[in-house]
Amino acid sequence: MYISETVKDQLLQYDGQAIEIDALELIQPDNPGDGLIRRLKVLGPAQTKQKWFITVQGTKLDAQPIAVDDSHATIELTITNEGNTRARIDSAQIGIALLSRKIEGVPTPSDGPSTAVITRANVFFGRGTWTLELNGTTYSYSYGVVEGTRFSQIFELAPHESKATRITFKLPHGHYQFFAGYGGGVHESTLIISNPVSLDLGPQASNPN
Repeated sequence: MYISETVKDQLLQYDGQAIEIDALELIQPDNPGDGLIRRLKVLGPAQTKQKWFITVQGTKLDAQPIAVDDSHATIELTITNEGNTRARIDSAQIGIALLSRKIEGVPTPSDGPSTAVITRANVFFGRGTWTLELNGTTYSYSYGVVEGTRFSQIFELAPHESKATRITFKLPHGHYQFFAGYGGGVHESTLIISNPVSLDLGPQASNPN
């Protein structure tokens, strides 16, 4: 869901925190699909509702760009168990999203300057393609997990152990922002998010290394 530009300032004080909100007014042009929350009420910190088979609390996600050229970008996503007990990870709950500047004329619930071009995706499924069409022009956005780095659906991390996967995107020229999250979802529970990664694809794109 998008948060309207008119109410997003209500959330600035909670930067970096997992909170629960009550969506008092929203529009959702397509169901299933993204919607826009126009009015909200902050209920407080998100509650921990972890199932016995996954661990969210005490884990950390880190995203780093590995390579960028005029049509592709590769990001390494690392999950770390920062706790002192073993963590059980469900990679189907590690979701990824990619935001882009809005293309004038393409329908989107967003009332801000950006829109999600890849969403409702996870690192276990491993690949996907999204398209936008405008006046006969098709914009295609795809991702795939690099062979040999794909996570098993369920795996364990020892205390302070990390595991990484690499995700390659094929995209039109433009400016993008990537981030990932673990947990939460429709279960309305605590989740963690990675640092955002900005990507510029075009003739002037350069390898970050």
